[in-house]
Amino acid sequence: MLPTVAVGLLAFVVFWIAHARGLKSGGTGLGQYPTYAKLSTAGLLLLGFLVALMTVDTWGVVRYFGSASAAGDSAWKDPAFEKPLSFYFFELPFYQTLLRMALAITLIAALIRWLAGRFFQLRDRFGRREFDQPIDLSELDLGGSLDSRFLRLAVAAFLLALAARFYLDRYDLLLAEHGFMKGMDWT
Repeated sequence: MLPTVAVGLLAFVVFWIAHARGLKSGGTGLGQYPTYAKLSTAGLLLLGFLVALMTVDTWGVVRYFGSASAAGDSAWKDPAFEKPLSFYFFELPFYQTLLRMALAITLIAALIRWLAGRFFQLRDRFGRREFDQPIDLSELDLGGSLDSRFLRLAVAAFLLALAARFYLDRYDLLLAEHGFMKGMDWT
C-alpha cells in the first residue's frame, strides 16, 4: 500500500505542475479561477492515485526490497544473459513496474499540459468570435505545441523509458512459447 501511495503523490505533483504550466502557457493561472483550482486539484489527485493503482505492482516492490537483505547470489545463471535467478524473481518485476509508472506519468503529464494550455488559449481566442466568419485552422497553432520546454522534457523522458522497456523486454525471450519448446529460439 505504501508504494502505491508514494507513486500516487508523485504522480499528483507531476500532474499539478503540468497543469499549472499549461495554464500559464494559455495566458492564465489557477489564482484567477479559485473554484476551478480546487476542482482541478482534487481531480488531479484522484487521477494520480488511479495511475498509481494501475501501474504499481505492490508485491513486486516488496519482493525487490525484501530480497536486498538476502545473503549470497544464486548459483544458477541463465545461459543466454548470465543473470542469476534472483534477477528474474525480484529485480526484473520491480524494474518493469518503474518503467510502467514512468511511461504512464510522462504521457499523461504531457497530455494534461497540452490540453490545459490549448483549452484556455482557444477559449480566449474563440470566445469573442462571431460565428458568421469561417474558422481558420492556423489559429489553433498545433505546430507550436512542442515549443514548450516542459513538453520536450516529457517527450524525452517518455522515449527514454520506452527504450529501457524495450531493453528489458529481451528477458521475456526466455519464457517465449514455441509449438514444440519453451524458451529462447535461436533461429
